[in-house]
Amino acid sequence: MSKLLFSLLILTSFSYSQCLEMYETHQSGAGIDILEYVYGDDNCCDEFPISFCNEGTVYYQKDDYADPTDSDNWDIISDDIALIRGDNQMIYNPITENSYISGSPSNTLWRALPSYSVNSDYYAAGVIAIIYVPKYLPGTVGSIYSIPDNKYYDINFTSWTSGNGQGWPGGGGDGDGGGGGGGVSYWRSGPIDPSPNIISVLDIPDDQGGRVYVEIKRSMIDIAVHPIGIDNYTIQRFDEPNWVNLGSFGGVGEKVYYYEALTLSDSSYQDSGITGFRVIAQNYFNDYSFMSEIVYGYSVDNLAPDSPENFNFAFNENILQLTWDPVFNGDFDHYEIDKSADILFETDQYGSVITSGTSYIDLEYIEGETVYYRISALDHAGNRGAYSQTLTVSSSLNVGNFNNIPTKFKLHQNYPNPFNPTTKISYDLPNESLVTLLIYDLMGRKVRTLINSEQTVGFKNIQWNATDDKGQPVPAGMYIYTIQAGEFRQTRKMVLLK
Repeated sequence: MSKLLFSLLILTSFSYSQCLEMYETHQSGAGIDILEYVYGDDNCCDEFPISFCNEGTVYYQKDDYADPTDSDNWDIISDDIALIRGDNQMIYNPITENSYISGSPSNTLWRALPSYSVNSDYYAAGVIAIIYVPKYLPGTVGSIYSIPDNKYYDINFTSWTSGNGQGWPGGGGDGDGGGGGGGVSYWRSGPIDPSPNIISVLDIPDDQGGRVYVEIKRSMIDIAVHPIGIDNYTIQRFDEPNWVNLGSFGGVGEKVYYYEALTLSDSSYQDSGITGFRVIAQNYFNDYSFMSEIVYGYSVDNLAPDSPENFNFAFNENILQLTWDPVFNGDFDHYEIDKSADILFETDQYGSVITSGTSYIDLEYIEGETVYYRISALDHAGNRGAYSQTLTVSSSLNVGNFNNIPTKFKLHQNYPNPFNPTTKISYDLPNESLVTLLIYDLMGRKVRTLINSEQTVGFKNIQWNATDDKGQPVPAGMYIYTIQAGEFRQTRKMVLLK
């Protein structure tokens, strides 16, 4: 007996049609040349995977009259099951049986056709369950169910030599025929697992977190020409102690599927955010359900909040007050104000202040000092946005720093542009003014009044969410926005994409 681990590589290439023909032949229960079918990376196994493509496939051969009591001549499948053919006998399990008897091999069930091909019952009848007369086994495919370990194996017979008896049926009833005796050879797959596999769970880049891509390798029977195929895949997330269904999609024979799944939390300095996922493949007609192994991954909040704008200071009754415009990011958590005697904030630090408001009174400012301030916004994941402009507070409480006050009126280009669905419009006010900021369509019809009020000096901005004065979304296209502040008037264009 010789047994070869299935690590052979055939360098010849077969066309798609040849692979399809062999695949359909295999599914019908007829044997194929396994060496031709499995030949490397770009082979039939890529398009049409069968059980013999997987690791664990072996070639088994027992010579005529080889000693059936010698374990070197056994095809050992597990601790409880091996296969051997004795002279003038059919296949039996030498671990638990001394020879073939009716119902051999013990601990197994057999049937014609590969596993998971079509409905077909398994029988405790050995090779008789595959074909009535054993000498006709070469060129046929059957499958074995191992009862002790609940696993399935496919078997592709290549030869069956006759024994010395009168043949079967009739005569000795032992499945032999005239001629030499006891030889058999076949390809046998390793344990068959038609489950899908999760290849990876990857964070979706450049988002606010909470989402991952689950990359899924299809079930081996998710092929258009397979007799039963896969109807549906279901993605589940482990929310301890329960598995929660996230969604499902149909099996359409793709080699790899990508599913956008939600996580419960992001990975951050506070929590790893590790989340477990699994995939279930189902065939409704045969009531098959195949479950993948659990694979873990995490999402990351990749986007930091915006930088606070219009960061400025003022003295109110000799008290220094810092003010700024709010940040509107949905995952905003808090602001952090840095104070230093060094304009680069590398030395002479006074420390930082954390606040969720839009103003801060520095009661520790000492008259005669020159200090610098900057502010940044952080989100729940700890991402820090860009620092604001640096404020320089002069050495006298009675003198303001006019470098932080606009020197002229200006309407800036909106950002982003084009946009969908929100954009920011910034403008500069060197004087307190009655400000009117309007949006028009290209026909000159007013769409939205964003501002119509008195405003103080400073660097200002406002967001537009692409809705009209009634709160209804406006269509995609070009829009005009114009500002009136005292005698100052300016107009710009922007584009809404959908």
